[in-house]
Formats: sequence, C-alpha cells, structure tokens
Amino acid sequence: MKHRLKCLLFVLLCATNAYAFDIVKPDAEQEIIKNADIRNLGMNTGVYMGVMNYENFNSSLLLAWYLNYPFDENLFVEAELGISRVSDTEYRNIGLPLLSEERVVAAFYTVLVGYNLLPGEVYLGHGKTLRSDVYLLAGVGTVDIDNNSYVALHFGGGIKIELNDDSGLRIEFRDRMIDSDILGSDKLTNNTEFHLGIDWKF
Repeated sequence: MKHRLKCLLFVLLCATNAYAFDIVKPDAEQEIIKNADIRNLGMNTGVYMGVMNYENFNSSLLLAWYLNYPFDENLFVEAELGISRVSDTEYRNIGLPLLSEERVVAAFYTVLVGYNLLPGEVYLGHGKTLRSDVYLLAGVGTVDIDNNSYVALHFGGGIKIELNDDSGLRIEFRDRMIDSDILGSDKLTNNTEFHLGIDWKF
C-alpha cells in the first residue's frame, strides 16, 4: 500500500512540474511585431522652375517658392510665391503695344489644395525603388502684371518622388486660368505651365 502511495505521489509531482514548465515556457513561435512604416508628415518647403505659356502672348521661364502642409497621408495645402515675364513683342511689331514695356514682370501668389490619388513606387532597376505619389491640385490666387492684379484659378496635377526621408522631386502640369483684360476686354485665359521642383521636410 505504501509502495502504491509513493508511486501515486511521484506521478502527481511529475505532472505538476510539467504543468508549471508549460506556464513559464516562452512561446517559441511568438509573432515578432515590427514597427509600422509611418511616413514623416512634417511641413515641406521647396522651389520649382519651369515654363509658362501665356495665352495670346509668349512662353516664359517660371520660378517659384512654396510651403506645403500635409493634413494626413492624402490631403495637403500649399502656398506659393513666384515670378515670370510677359512680353508683347509680337503686338509691338505691328504697332499695337499692350504693355508699358516690351517685357514686364509677372508676380503670382497662390493658395492650393492637393489630394494624393495613387501612392506607389518608382522602379530604378537592380531592385531599387523610390516611394511616389500621384496627386491633383486646385487653387486660387492673383497674378500681378504691369501694375494690374488679376484673379487666377489653378487646376493641375503631378507626381512626387521621395528621394529620401527628407527630400523629394516634383513634376507638375497646371492650367493657370487668369481673368485678364490686357487685350481690351475681360477674358478667362488658359495659361499652361510645366515645371520641376524639389522640396525638403522640416
């Protein structure tokens, strides 16, 4: 009887030890939680350069500085200041000068709202990729030409390619619609532009 009791105690002891071992045993197959790939949504500032085609006038070099504030992954707002030149050379050649000088500075001020449509990647080959966003833009502003200020509506889009965590390359196409009376009567002109820009986060 004593022998059986000892055997029973021994079995219970072994079972208890095994159960305790299971409690403290680490799960070897525990899933490793990785840090989320969260994008840096800090403000951006940048410059761009391109060509603007003034309806009924000339094409001109365009330079601008902008400040960009993202509300989230998709929506952002942007303010910009820029300059270009307008020329009435062709009109002067036929005796119809329209501007105070043959070439005058055009300064513009704009507030834009943008929306990222298609986040993706640009493949460079050899397994290298850069993050990108295709976006749309719309906004309103003014254009000062020859001491006159005109309302301008903006519609366009572009693609931004993130070169690294702090900088990006932007390629944009826009229609800068200006309500102008330079030709003698009010007319909403379509002034297309194409430009390249680079920005930095801060």
